Amino acid sequence: MLREGGIKFAELEHAWQKPPIRFVCTANICRSPMAEYYLRRKIAELKLDYEVRSAGFLMSGVPISRNSYDVLQENGIEAAEHLSTQLSEDVVRKSWLILTMTQSHKLRLIEHFPNAKNKTFTLSEYTGLVGDVADPYGLDIFAYRRTFAEIRERVDRLVEKL
Repeated sequence: MLREGGIKFAELEHAWQKPPIRFVCTANICRSPMAEYYLRRKIAELKLDYEVRSAGFLMSGVPISRNSYDVLQENGIEAAEHLSTQLSEDVVRKSWLILTMTQSHKLRLIEHFPNAKNKTFTLSEYTGLVGDVADPYGLDIFAYRRTFAEIRERVDRLVEKL
């Protein structure tokens, strides 16, 4: 870059040093927070430098779902401070890699933010697996455990790629 403009030098430097990865699901209270907090733990264990966040299509400020919280706790992961973040142009622009839970999330995101096309993938396709990550919303704790197992398998493969 020759001069600072719409993107600040500090923002570019941060993205270069600690590339931002964003997980996306519908409301950012079930699947994407489980992926976010699990990947954060893996990155800390391996001493990798990535910034990991999550977002959704619905409003910001909603706490993580009780069952998602409980499943993360069962796996030794604390996520009590999580509040949902709504997708926005700024959130998308500041993301280096965007991983959605479903194909429909990916298509919707690209429809609203066409410039994100080359950095948006489903979590499954990016990790060489097939299928959407099931939405456990409103189901019992066993459904959340199954969803977390799907997420864990994909995030473990993601870590290998990073």
